[in-house]
Amino acid sequence: RKDLYSTAYAELLHKLIGPNFQMIEHFRPKGESLPESVLEEFTCVRTLLTTPNEFSSPLTAHDTGHKVDCGQSGLIQEFKQRSLESFDIVPQPKSRLIDQSTTRKLRVTFLVRRQFQQRKDVSRIIANEQDVIDVLTDEEFFEGSPDVCNFGEETWTMRKQMEQMQRTDILVGFHGGQLTGVMWLPKGALVIEIMEKDRGHYMYETMALYTGVNHRTFRIQTAMSEERRGVGYTVPAAEIKRELSDAIASVRETGATIGVNL
Repeated sequence: RKDLYSTAYAELLHKLIGPNFQMIEHFRPKGESLPESVLEEFTCVRTLLTTPNEFSSPLTAHDTGHKVDCGQSGLIQEFKQRSLESFDIVPQPKSRLIDQSTTRKLRVTFLVRRQFQQRKDVSRIIANEQDVIDVLTDEEFFEGSPDVCNFGEETWTMRKQMEQMQRTDILVGFHGGQLTGVMWLPKGALVIEIMEKDRGHYMYETMALYTGVNHRTFRIQTAMSEERRGVGYTVPAAEIKRELSDAIASVRETGATIGVNL
């Protein structure tokens, strides 16, 4: 039906941004009367689970001075638990990064982006992806080559994204929507968020804190206004390697401490 009623479908998707439970009864093209048999197809959702958008509490709590202990956000923790359960995904108790009972090497996921077709002024793609992949293939720390993922592709279902995050110890990616996967990382995992030098956006740092995940920002020496359209950014491989080594050492030195902004 979404192809026949694209306007209404787009309206539904827009309303999915926040926890709006009244939208189902309004799901019909404006000015049109539809047979009950058709309306039933649009009212089949009985339970809807959504999380607040990035402008809502608690993900902007850092701007209000509100403090929550690491991994202790009731709203976010419940959403994480309920969403995993809904897909029958068994949560990993903790990341190998803080699991002192194992000597197994770490599993790494590298999130890549592709140029938008309609938004040429927004890229945030990494021009030298292979250099970063080579760093993340370091045999000293990591188990094989990193899993290179682009969650923007249609082949990445919700289940696949959540399962990928659950088996990830270290997540590396440029600031953007794909980092929402931070929510499903196991406790004690580490996320390296790459950002321009002047970007001041802390949603994913806060999300990491509330879910018991360690976070580090890696800033490249390029301003947002200097973004090279369609070309992307160059991430200095040697520097990010040092950042990774330092972050891993910092997490392991703290033992079982989780949710640290490194």
